[in-house]
Amino acid sequence: MACLVIFGKTFITFFLLEIIQFKDDPAGYFTDFWNLLDLVSLLSCGSFIALEFFGSMGPSVLNILGSFAVVLLWVKLFYWLRLFKDFSAFIRIISEIVKDIRVFSVMLALCLAAFANVIIVLNK
Repeated sequence: MACLVIFGKTFITFFLLEIIQFKDDPAGYFTDFWNLLDLVSLLSCGSFIALEFFGSMGPSVLNILGSFAVVLLWVKLFYWLRLFKDFSAFIRIISEIVKDIRVFSVMLALCLAAFANVIIVLNK
């Protein structure tokens, strides 16, 4: 019960911060990647807690949603590490590298999806 209270208080606090940011610049809110990451992570964590608490989904769906929420929280942690001087240079380098390899990442994902599709067809 204590975990639910703590989660609820932090969830409401961060959700209110997102609402304030949205009110300041409604059009620009959805163009910033970090705002979308904050919103999606809040929604995924809230959905996971609600579905776990009410028990309305199977364990496989909860595992997928929980793993998605955890990945988003780790990305947010790396973003918050920019506040410390020792980490800021590395985080900046990583973010620039990710921006530069977007096209390669899309091509890699398409190739992996193509081979995965072939494996699925062969296993049927």
